Amino acid sequence: MKRKKVLIDTFCLVTASTGIRTYTIELCKSMDEFAHMSGLDFEPSLSLERMSRSTFLKGKLPVYKKIFHHLSYFIWKQIWLPLIIIFKRVDVVICPDFVVPMFCTASLKLAVVHDAFFWELPTHYNKFWRTYYLKMVALGLSRKAKVVTTSQYAKGKLKGYLKTVDIEVIYQCPKPLDQVSTPSSPMDFDFKEGEYILHIGYFDKRKNLQHLVRSFDHFIKEVKDENIKLVLAGGPATSPDLNDYDNVIELVAKLNLQDRVSFLGFVPDALLSGLYKNALFYVFPSYDEGFGIPVIEAMNSDLPVIVSDKGALPEVGSDAVLIFQNSIQEDLQKKMVLLYQDVNLREILIAKGKLRAKEFSRLNFFNGFKKLI
Repeated sequence: MKRKKVLIDTFCLVTASTGIRTYTIELCKSMDEFAHMSGLDFEPSLSLERMSRSTFLKGKLPVYKKIFHHLSYFIWKQIWLPLIIIFKRVDVVICPDFVVPMFCTASLKLAVVHDAFFWELPTHYNKFWRTYYLKMVALGLSRKAKVVTTSQYAKGKLKGYLKTVDIEVIYQCPKPLDQVSTPSSPMDFDFKEGEYILHIGYFDKRKNLQHLVRSFDHFIKEVKDENIKLVLAGGPATSPDLNDYDNVIELVAKLNLQDRVSFLGFVPDALLSGLYKNALFYVFPSYDEGFGIPVIEAMNSDLPVIVSDKGALPEVGSDAVLIFQNSIQEDLQKKMVLLYQDVNLREILIAKGKLRAKEFSRLNFFNGFKKLI
């Protein structure tokens, strides 16, 4: 039987710096590792290393760079990528960034749509960019296309907006931090082992970090531990409309927590493993997530986890996490106190987390796509 040729579009790596970046790189690595044993020939559309290294379109961009990006994105998706597919005789093209080409000779187009935020939260995006982007999504899904998403929760949301397209759920895998990390201790950040609570991620409003800061304020007053800190790793959200960074800093100052809350900014992968492993526990208070990769990263680092009851977080964490009710102001504080005081509960969650994290392996990630193809 003829081997199927699979192409993964890596153009998104020129701008992606968060979840889509991890997704794309890990998908390529899983294909590279397992495809040859499964009757598939795989290659990325552009060099993974070169695209990952590029910084030209990352960070806060001037207007001319934004215009350049929008034009180059359209040309790539609708002209260059289809030509590559023809030239390389590609059978399956996977686009991890929502948009697949409208005209395409591949027998199957797979668009990875991570969440429904573009449809549900119109005020969080530039009006013209959102209209243009959703039009590109719709055109790409009009022929020979299926949608892949990251959770049953995301699938349920997307069904209301993508009614004529088949949607499949494939759980993704996290990047293996132990393989990219250099020896690290909490002293790299001036923290003592087991004396800080951790959150990693951009300061997006939906991450609900103001709620975490307020809960931490009540938490330290109740437990009366003068050493425990809250560590927030990550930078401002890329969109001004979504950014909550300044508001969180202002709240910390208002509550007089400057000595108890640390802002680390972006933390390179080489230091993430130590940051996870030396924390007391991890808190993910977001009120909407299509997946929530830090939950799995924390579990892989033997770290107990508290998550919100919103989005895909309970689905991803299952019974290996402690879940708080986002609608009840005091519940996060209570769960933090409980996990701080109950050593046995922390050990139970660590053990369950190890088992749960194994379900999100690189092999399972690959097998999901293999089965669909």
